[in-house]
Amino acid sequence: MVKKQKFESSCLDEVDRTMYDAFRGAANSLFQLYTHAMNHQRVSFLASERPGMRSFSVCNLYESSWSHEPKLS
Repeated sequence: MVKKQKFESSCLDEVDRTMYDAFRGAANSLFQLYTHAMNHQRVSFLASERPGMRSFSVCNLYESSWSHEPKLS
């Protein structure tokens, strides 16, 4: 009877280990996917921010140069 319990116990341990390995692999894959998506979102945000800031600065310089010119009356 002791050997039978040990055999059942080792089978359950093997099933638990297999399920844990599968869960761990899925969790790691999900985390890698999330990390990749967040890095891609950050890079996209920074890439779209640069041209916007450049055009904003150029527009501000252009407007400020026109507003400081003396008006001829």
